[in-house]
Amino acid sequence: MGPSALARRGDDAGLGERLLTFSLAAAACVTRAELKSALTRFLADLGGTRFACVYLRREGGGYCIQRSIGNASPDWQSLYLQRGYEARDPIFRGAARAGAYGYWRELAQRLPMDDDGREVMDLARDCDMPEGFTRRVMLDHGGMAIMMIAGERLDEHPRAAMAFFHASGVFANEGARLLRLDMLRDAAIEGVRLSPAELSVLTLRSEGLSNADVARSLGRKLKTVETHVTAILRQLEARNMVDAVR
Repeated sequence: MGPSALARRGDDAGLGERLLTFSLAAAACVTRAELKSALTRFLADLGGTRFACVYLRREGGGYCIQRSIGNASPDWQSLYLQRGYEARDPIFRGAARAGAYGYWRELAQRLPMDDDGREVMDLARDCDMPEGFTRRVMLDHGGMAIMMIAGERLDEHPRAAMAFFHASGVFANEGARLLRLDMLRDAAIEGVRLSPAELSVLTLRSEGLSNADVARSLGRKLKTVETHVTAILRQLEARNMVDAVR
């Protein structure tokens, strides 16, 4: 084995250790700022500088962005959301609908790219996000997120791709955990007296799950979940669960 192969082997081992360190640090984070800092440190050696994790909920025949966590350019996030680029971005659509993942350059070769799609990619380049990695994450507690990691030049060797894949899953799930904690804090501050079970149901419904999905996720009977939904609507004085989530 030559010197270059030995160096690569050492780099791979170091990358695995850094991924483990990030995973442990992410699980211990108590704020979104801490979680973003942990991912920023992990991505630094892989060329990643910008990232955004968007949490989706089902609406009508498709999905809409409900919440997001990241450090991507404010200009990009604002324009992306305001102009509805998530519905026009072929890479985003490919991830959301088909579970496609990988580097933007690879995905763009396999997905149809029209004028709208090219405008999306031009916008990313204008916001210092010329290269990126996108993955759909099916969250551990139900729901779905799309994770995008970008930079001037991302490492593209196989170990880096797997690192982006695993780190994005960790970040999306830990971000969902922190968002649930924020919901609990907000509810306590506002004096909403929902039980822990009711808050769990409300949180999962906010991530796009049906009552039946929530029952399966929590290991409860459908009738029990429906009882919680009735109590939530009454306490929040909401007309329906869409109103309650808002």
